[in-house]
Amino acid sequence: MATIPNPFAAKEPGNIPLPKAPLLRTIAQVRFPQMAKFASNEDGVATAIAGALADDYPLIEAGREVAVTLTPDGMSQSNPSSRLWRLTSADGSRQVSFGATFLSVDSTTYTHRSEFAQWVDGAWEALAAEIPIPYITRLGVRYINQLTDQKHLDRLSELFRPAVLGVAMAEKDDAAQLASSITETQYQLADGARFTARYGLLPKGTVIDTASSPYDYPTCVFDTDSYREFDAGAKQPDNLVDEVKDLALNGYRFFRWSVTDDFLSAFGGEL
Repeated sequence: MATIPNPFAAKEPGNIPLPKAPLLRTIAQVRFPQMAKFASNEDGVATAIAGALADDYPLIEAGREVAVTLTPDGMSQSNPSSRLWRLTSADGSRQVSFGATFLSVDSTTYTHRSEFAQWVDGAWEALAAEIPIPYITRLGVRYINQLTDQKHLDRLSELFRPAVLGVAMAEKDDAAQLASSITETQYQLADGARFTARYGLLPKGTVIDTASSPYDYPTCVFDTDSYREFDAGAKQPDNLVDEVKDLALNGYRFFRWSVTDDFLSAFGGEL
């Protein structure tokens, strides 16, 4: 593996598909100000958006928005707040969620950022057709990875750069077993984008994704969030495809810097 001094030094590290990637979920979210048209007729607007997306997302359910944060103790959820609507593909692999101030697209079958960006753009067009949005306040792309196979957990020192997992790389000893170790790293990129990564050992019995089952031993999590934040009125919601692709690329750049060739091979990559 060639040495790259900084996670974002390589503008395009080259895409290496990983057929067996430990990627649990990929999420893109757009945030925007609350619009009067939505507030005055939530159910009517939601029904229209759902109808426009029904061919790709035929299933619908309503709920409440919950913020999920990764902490050293596992996943922390805020109390349910504003209403949301969740549209799901027939096979359950893709979802579109939206509420008064956000739209998100997530997938458990992510293959490439170009395809994912098109999914986001299609969902946004359906929402914007019903609620003209004058500007957005945040755009982010998040990748949630979790290594759960013991054969991989026993090889963390071979799969990741030593700088990434830190104390999690320490030699095991019966005198003290490491139960959890989550590191958070934040970057401010030269082009104004921001990046946050959280990675390390997740405590046993903790789920990082509500659709997954807990494990009775610590697992390794690698969670990245690449995003841009905008002042009110500063960013019109155009060209989302390129914006999402750029943010997704930042996540991939950090990922490729963090892992070794052994990691790529272990999850089906062809070097």
